[in-house]
Amino acid sequence: MQATTDEILPIGPLARLAGLSYLLSLVWIALWLVRCPPGLHGALQITGDLFIISTLIYITGGLSSPFPFLFLISVGLAALMFGLRGALTVAGAAFVLYGAMAEAMAFNLLPPPSYVPTTPTLGPSGLAFQIFVTGTGFGLVALLTSYLAHSLQRAEARLEGERAATARLFALSADVLRSVESGVLAADTEGRVVLANSAARSILRAFGPLEGRNITELLPMEGFDWTRVL
Repeated sequence: MQATTDEILPIGPLARLAGLSYLLSLVWIALWLVRCPPGLHGALQITGDLFIISTLIYITGGLSSPFPFLFLISVGLAALMFGLRGALTVAGAAFVLYGAMAEAMAFNLLPPPSYVPTTPTLGPSGLAFQIFVTGTGFGLVALLTSYLAHSLQRAEARLEGERAATARLFALSADVLRSVESGVLAADTEGRVVLANSAARSILRAFGPLEGRNITELLPMEGFDWTRVL
């Protein structure tokens, strides 16, 4: 873009920020390898992300930067990892960072980068409105993503409960089948055996597991059409 347009992009600061992002990624990997507690690990990563995003917004113009939406990614991740409280905390931190930077740049407490073109400054009411709208967006996204994350967790919990109940039922059925003296085979609609008890193995004098073998091979009966039955 810089080679084909007349706009001056902050290539140097962006490259340094990208390098810092890679360095932080190595730090997170090192913390994971030394088994840092997951809650602390996630909190540190989100804090680092907020710092990176704030720096990116500053070097690309502050209030005129197109990147404040990146804060929403951190809010969504906080909702997945820490629920509603975490999402609102990160949304509040993002709002404070963005608002403080906007106020500091508006009142010349934080000088804008020299390469950023000058833009008309907002009045106090316009500045307050922009900060308010941005903060409201952060809060709404925090509520929405935390609700979706909570719904996902409930669905996963129900699925895990159903899996546990199915496993218990299967274990009970297997115990019952092992205890009976009659031979029992269960096959799918293709004729493949999916379950066989020890009595069936003894009666058929089969070696090795019966599961996966075809029932027509195990029970060849004259004048009996297994294909029709299946």
